[in-house]
Amino acid sequence: MTPRLHDDLLSGLAAKAQSIRLGHPLDEDTTMGPLNNEGVAEKVDEHVADAVEKGATIVAGGTRAEGFPTRLYYRPTVLDDVPRRSLIDDEETFGPVAPLIGVRDLDEAIEVANSCRYGLCCSVFTGSLRNAFRAAERLECGVVNVNESAAYWDGRTPFGGYSGKSSGVGRLGGAATIESMTQLKSIVLDVGA
Repeated sequence: MTPRLHDDLLSGLAAKAQSIRLGHPLDEDTTMGPLNNEGVAEKVDEHVADAVEKGATIVAGGTRAEGFPTRLYYRPTVLDDVPRRSLIDDEETFGPVAPLIGVRDLDEAIEVANSCRYGLCCSVFTGSLRNAFRAAERLECGVVNVNESAAYWDGRTPFGGYSGKSSGVGRLGGAATIESMTQLKSIVLDVGA
């Protein structure tokens, strides 16, 4: 990743994280509510602390927010220089954390992404159609979104993980849902004499 691309991405993520408004989920001004439960909050705490201990830098957030009814409100967090094999690189965090892992080029980005044991969905952001297809074909994910969030899903398209990975077993959506709810049966019948 070029220094300029890195800096632009980092500053954009930090600005977005700082613009998110924590609050009650039913309040129209809220853009992010609390985490699900204390176990999830502790996991986010652990992942952020582990990354920082191993060399990452907190650019935004990094702690639970104060002044809310519970300790489950977590400030949107951006981490830079996240080391490979830190907990946040190896496990699913399920919290508001954007970890940046620097790479030299597209090949290394694909290698880093494929080293993850999970393969449910990912996103590729590029202005190059050639790079989009090159990445999409090589990424070991059940769903590859190009220039779209990994949270995007259309119920008409199959959704699920990648064979041999540890997430997203099976498929749902579109014809895949019909197939998964259909009982297939083979009947062999010999009607000869």
